Amino acid sequence: MHSPDDKTLVLVQAAQQGDEQARNALYEKHWRKVLSVVRLRMGGLLRSRMESRDIMQSVMIESMGSLGRFKYESEGAFVHWLSKMVENKLKDKVDYLKAQKRNVALEEPGGFFEDNLADSEQATPFANLRQVEIVAQLEQALTHLEKDDRELIIMNKVEGLSYAEIARSSGRTPEAIRKAIARAMARLSTCVSQETY
Repeated sequence: MHSPDDKTLVLVQAAQQGDEQARNALYEKHWRKVLSVVRLRMGGLLRSRMESRDIMQSVMIESMGSLGRFKYESEGAFVHWLSKMVENKLKDKVDYLKAQKRNVALEEPGGFFEDNLADSEQATPFANLRQVEIVAQLEQALTHLEKDDRELIIMNKVEGLSYAEIARSSGRTPEAIRKAIARAMARLSTCVSQETY
């Protein structure tokens, strides 16, 4: 039996060899995570001018075109690579809007995760509504965190990077990363509880 990480490795290798079914399977497997990353990184600046799904689709299409340059290490590293593509795409969009002299600083903040809610046919309308409320609380709380805390939570909880993978990219030890994420999650929890009262 293959682990999810092994399946992603096989799909990446096949897609790098031009296998269209493997590319489609990679897209299907990772589009929700990429959409979450888009929503998290989009912030309030771009939300009213851009659709998060459009950016996600653009990134997924571009990633399949540049997959040959990707060196697979883990599924988390693959999602992180996609996240960096999201970050670059969003920077390009901000630059474009600034060049158009649009005032993106006045945009209203929107949601991070609405498009990533479970597509369950068995979920009741009440359960779906409650999930939307929880997501709204989380997204609001995330806006109150420092950038480093937000990034650690995104890398670990959304992208799926391990403590060791985050440590390698940050020059810290895995234990230091584990503690930093625990502190960030505690701050997030505090922000969520403050938002609910």
